[in-house]
Amino acid sequence: MTRVIIDSEDSVGHRWSTVGVSANIVDASFQALLDAINWKLIRDDVKVAK
Repeated sequence: MTRVIIDSEDSVGHRWSTVGVSANIVDASFQALLDAINWKLIRDDVKVAK
């Protein structure tokens, strides 16, 4: 198993970390990146059109 940790920071200095876990490093990286983006959108209360 591979664990990828992504540390993120936005333009106003808010920081957060996300983790992806998979046997495939690309998949683990993608999971962590997707979670980081989703967290930022949720934190900023961005509404997504359906």
